[in-house]
Amino acid sequence: MNDITTDDKVLFVDDEKLMLQTIRRGLLDESYISLFANGAEEAMEILKEQEVAVIVTDLKMPGMNGIELLNIVQEKYPEMTRIVLTGYYQVSTILSAINKGHIHRYLTKPWKMEEEFIPTIRQAIELNHIVKERRELIDKLTKQNETLKKQNHEITKLKEQAQISDENKTKILNHITKTILPYMTDVIIHSNKLMAIESKQLQEMGDDINSRGMEILKLLRKLEVLLEGKR
Repeated sequence: MNDITTDDKVLFVDDEKLMLQTIRRGLLDESYISLFANGAEEAMEILKEQEVAVIVTDLKMPGMNGIELLNIVQEKYPEMTRIVLTGYYQVSTILSAINKGHIHRYLTKPWKMEEEFIPTIRQAIELNHIVKERRELIDKLTKQNETLKKQNHEITKLKEQAQISDENKTKILNHITKTILPYMTDVIIHSNKLMAIESKQLQEMGDDINSRGMEILKLLRKLEVLLEGKR
């Protein structure tokens, strides 16, 4: 789990400036960055400029209310943890929003800052860390999967090329075995016959042909072994 640092930002939204001031004072010792908006419209402007981990908004505000704001946040910033500040009389509305996935938690007024408010915000930031880590892991696995697909494609191509190469080696081996070797054997046999004739010129010719033929046979045997993959 990543520690909570100044890289983490929490946006508090309320149309009552006194409430925002109370929250600001209560969070002075917290390590994360607290941002404050005096209404939904101002909050949306901040979200355009800042990467926020958690948004905490009052439910009842003039113009766009808290649920409407969080619906937009859910669509545009799905990884952001969403919390509502509400009175007891609005709990049923909040529970409905929770069931629809619009918000993760709610805090009822009045709350206890040390025992309830601060721990809830910290947990919300940790939840944001988990969501981001899960997304990063999914992205990483997706990239790895794409890499594996490419590698598999390359391996398949190499196998196809190797198969073609094997087919070529087989053709060459067949040609050596069925055509070249028999021909060279005949050449050597005939050279031996030349060497047996009582003619110095023909004997020298036969000896030369025999020597060259034997060298060619040795090279062909080496080539044959190489193509068969032997050492």
